[in-house]
Amino acid sequence: MSRRALPVALAAGASLALACGAGGGNGSLDASCDPGWHACGTGCAPDASPQSCGTLCTPCPGPGHGTATCVSGACGIACDAGYHACGASCADDASPDSCGTSCTPCPPPAVAHARAACVAGACDHICDDGYARCAAGCCGAPVAGLARLAAGEAHTCGITAAGEVKCWGLNASGQVGDGSGVPNRLSPVPVAGSGSLTPLQVAAAFRHSCGVAQGNAYCWGDNWALQVAPASGNHGSPVPVPGISDVRWMAGGWAHTCALLGTGRVACWGNGEVGQIGNGSADPNAVAVPTPVSDLDGAFALLAGYRFSCALTDLTTMRCWGHNGSGQLGDPAAGTMATTPIPVANLGDVAAIRAVALGQEHVCVAYDKPGASGRVRCWGRGDAGQLGNGATPAAQKEPVEVLAGSSPLEGVSALAAGWAHTCALTEAGGVKCWGSNAQGQLGDGTGTGRSTAVDVVGLAGGVAGIAAGFHHTCALAGSSPPTLACWGSNDQGQLGDGTQASKLSPVTIAGF
Repeated sequence: MSRRALPVALAAGASLALACGAGGGNGSLDASCDPGWHACGTGCAPDASPQSCGTLCTPCPGPGHGTATCVSGACGIACDAGYHACGASCADDASPDSCGTSCTPCPPPAVAHARAACVAGACDHICDDGYARCAAGCCGAPVAGLARLAAGEAHTCGITAAGEVKCWGLNASGQVGDGSGVPNRLSPVPVAGSGSLTPLQVAAAFRHSCGVAQGNAYCWGDNWALQVAPASGNHGSPVPVPGISDVRWMAGGWAHTCALLGTGRVACWGNGEVGQIGNGSADPNAVAVPTPVSDLDGAFALLAGYRFSCALTDLTTMRCWGHNGSGQLGDPAAGTMATTPIPVANLGDVAAIRAVALGQEHVCVAYDKPGASGRVRCWGRGDAGQLGNGATPAAQKEPVEVLAGSSPLEGVSALAAGWAHTCALTEAGGVKCWGSNAQGQLGDGTGTGRSTAVDVVGLAGGVAGIAAGFHHTCALAGSSPPTLACWGSNDQGQLGDGTQASKLSPVTIAGF
């Protein structure tokens, strides 16, 4: 005798609807179930029901961060986004204690200054604060102060303590990355999709932005020279950069982008009219896909200026390529451009490079040498005092020492450079700036330009990272969670304080 069970919704603890017929000779009840249903005692239950799974009608336990399932008569689990199955439970995809589908505990990293991490389902490492990913593992600070905070022409981006990328400011080309199309974002907003990634670095270029997450490169914003993606048209939210993997660092200029790979090679794309792609060409046509920079191996730090780029291959060797109209490539004998990397000749006496910053057409380096610790020298365009030596030359091909008062500035651990100003983070956690100050970008409470270093108001200690845009500057202070402060030009909301009023001294930014 056949009966069909009544189709009822099943919930944890709910009773099964029984389909019973008259008993046989012994008076028992029986059930013959339709396809997709199975017998449970004297009733029928859906085959996929986790409350009555298989012929034993087993209730499947529900894990945290997931739901119970019944597949082919066996209990299983379906984990929420960002989690994966580990036995009968769900583990965080980024957990180094249960990495990937094999749920492997990640061993301590073999490199110094790092901690274990699970990235894209494989054991990896994340560098400690003050260190940056490089081909050798984790290298000391030439660009580490720029990893979590970046500034472009009139927008700013940063990685929050929760690991989410947020941007704000000018968004006419989509450089804020929230996908909204709103021309100006006056406060920090999440970059679309960044919450599902594990971002390691964010970079802000002229009117586009990029980031590194799980070994992949993503860019968004202005794409007129294909500096974001091979497909023409601007991109208001992140798109993956094709053709490269194991990406460690990103840098972008006016209309070109470069990526540092785990092999120590560098690839660039976008506008290359003055050699900024580094492939031996000055072709004005856009380079649509990442192209290897010629004659450059073993790089571990990468930066980009307006129309030039530089890389460090060790702590005393720096090579640059691209535009050289103000001597910014660092070789007094070089011409107006270099289409492949040339050695910077201004570092011959340096024992170790601490930090590097590239502005529109100037370069500054913090360095150590016998008798000098954390001093800064600059070269290139200096007409607004951005070289910091008390002078304002149009082009400075030889390096000059940055001064604080009448003495050399010392104890600098990180640098950031804007269009025509430069800022330094000191070992004591304070910030000093010099150069153009018409929009308050030096943060000293005035609008007066300075050709030597002056203190930023209210930032005498505790700062962990700095970034400089064209005419604004931001700093991260503390770590649990960090406090964001910005100052300078704010006509497009690039300070992130909810207004469009420029500030002569730092203001704290909410929502980051």
